[in-house]
Amino acid sequence: MNASGGSTDNTGNRTSPDGAQADKVRDREATKPTAFLEVEARFAAPEEAVAPSFGFVPGVAGSKDEVRELSAMYLDTEDLRLTRAKHTLRRRTGGPDEGWHLKAPKGSARLEYGSPLDAGAVHGEGADAEYEVPADLLAPVRSIVRSHKLGPIARVDNERHVSVLFNAQGEAIAEFCDDHVTAVSLLPGGGEKKWREWEVELLGDMATSAEGAKLLERVSAVLKVAGAVESESPSKLRTALGDSIEGAPVPPSPADLPEGTPGRTVVDALAANVAKMVEWDPKVRNDEWDSVHQMRVATRELRSHMQTFHGILVGDHIGRMESELKLLAGVLGVARDAEVVAERFEKQLQREEADVIAGEMRAELLEDINQDYARAHRRVVAALNSDRYLKLLDDLDELLADPPVNPSAGEEALAGELSDDAAAASDDAAGTTAAAAPDAES
Repeated sequence: MNASGGSTDNTGNRTSPDGAQADKVRDREATKPTAFLEVEARFAAPEEAVAPSFGFVPGVAGSKDEVRELSAMYLDTEDLRLTRAKHTLRRRTGGPDEGWHLKAPKGSARLEYGSPLDAGAVHGEGADAEYEVPADLLAPVRSIVRSHKLGPIARVDNERHVSVLFNAQGEAIAEFCDDHVTAVSLLPGGGEKKWREWEVELLGDMATSAEGAKLLERVSAVLKVAGAVESESPSKLRTALGDSIEGAPVPPSPADLPEGTPGRTVVDALAANVAKMVEWDPKVRNDEWDSVHQMRVATRELRSHMQTFHGILVGDHIGRMESELKLLAGVLGVARDAEVVAERFEKQLQREEADVIAGEMRAELLEDINQDYARAHRRVVAALNSDRYLKLLDDLDELLADPPVNPSAGEEALAGELSDDAAAASDDAAGTTAAAAPDAES
């Protein structure tokens, strides 16, 4: 936690300028999966195409070639929740980065998390094997996967011809891959496919620099001249699945009720609340800046809307879900309160009058005050990992998919209730923000 304002790096992790805080962050990071930003361009390549060299490309001073035999099993739920959310989860052997990999969208790029092979386990072989995915690797997608079983959906084998490109200082700046792929969809109706594709991926700091973007543009132009065209598929997995994805079950989705009806208004409002809560879930787990606050606001707003819609939504299960949301907001509230206290305390220590406190004592005080937040955050993560919370998310999906709407509900009453509730939610968010702000004087 960075109580003095906070920032995040390009993987979303919270950073802090304070020495004691930095040590705490490093200790926490040592137990987490690795993460890096993947910036690449993908191309479909004809079988007869000759892979180009890049020694003449500005910025490239040399290259090193090797061949890697890779084999990956891709995992998802029966209804393909990860794939539909543009995430991929795999266990891959071969190559320098073999292990468990999770890829998540991040703007125009992807964030790739990795854990070593021995962090998880496989029991059995092939499509019938049972996979134990590293728990930490699932944290960013737990709100998507929930308690649903993960199983193999595709196998992708790849003979990868790699050219690592170096700059004049001998630093690896990009990797060109000539992939010869054989893939099998394990979904009903799936089959085997073979294809060739080219990829170029930026390495290290090049992934986030203007220099890297220019290099990617230049290398991509070379590949197009050599006969490649930009890939229409977002990933090898989607190419492997092909049309077989159409036969898979579909997760619950909000009911498509007639426009202008009370039911449609209610579903749209609650769906937006649920989406916001799910969006903040992985950020809270990762302890990103302001995430606890935002998820608490989303949770309270969702509960407030559900209370507002009494008489429009009917059924005993509505009250049960409201109670669960109240409990969740309470756990988040304890962590948020501890966060605010720590922020104010650190702000006070930065005042000129606080110079009388020696550096070592200052660090000890900060560590002590942040322990309260650390404990509260661990309780939040435990709550988000609980079967109770994951069932709540499923129950909310079912509510949106089949809303128990009272057919006699009036449109005018609904409009008034929504207006009052929106004002209350705005006041709640403003009040929380004001509570977090340090006093101008003390």
